[in-house]
Amino acid sequence: MSSTEQLAKRVIVHVGPHKTGSTAIQQCLASNQSPLNEAGISYLDGKRIHDAAMLLVKGAFDEAENLLKAVSQQISDTKAPTVILSQEDFCGDLPGRSRRRAIYPKLTKNLRIIARSLKPHEITFVFFLRDSDEWIKSCYHQHLKYRTLYSNLTTFEEHFGGPPIWEAILEKPKEAFGQNLVVLPYSKVPDAGVRALL
Repeated sequence: MSSTEQLAKRVIVHVGPHKTGSTAIQQCLASNQSPLNEAGISYLDGKRIHDAAMLLVKGAFDEAENLLKAVSQQISDTKAPTVILSQEDFCGDLPGRSRRRAIYPKLTKNLRIIARSLKPHEITFVFFLRDSDEWIKSCYHQHLKYRTLYSNLTTFEEHFGGPPIWEAILEKPKEAFGQNLVVLPYSKVPDAGVRALL
């Protein structure tokens, strides 16, 4: 067995999207590190992962890839055979955070960069699917906490051409990653997300 094979881990990359309980998942994983470690699972978070995601949001792909390669080495150095990363900005920009009209237009490219950067590890992406109407409303309410670019939900939805059509958004990522992209139903039950992820 080569040294590269010895370093390879199973990596679950939870990419969100936004407004599907990502914060609750991350908090649960962070507060249960000891039992996760006992089960052979390591949850990695921190500034490097957050910064890489924000670079992807900004379209700074080369810089993001360099950071993610450092994350790959960090994964190799962990003792656990399974590693979890969770960062909803891996999908792209939260709708309303900028004036972009498309919802996650660079999703496939982002996932390709992540998968390439994290070699030699075996990557599985996890995406939670929430009802389109509920999701866009939740994005709008998140927008209202920080900005007032849109006067009401209708103008917010119109900016994006209506609620997302998930089938269209996920078509290319599914073609690119096949079974390595797992799409799970979103649930409002507090621990449902982390249970589904595990």
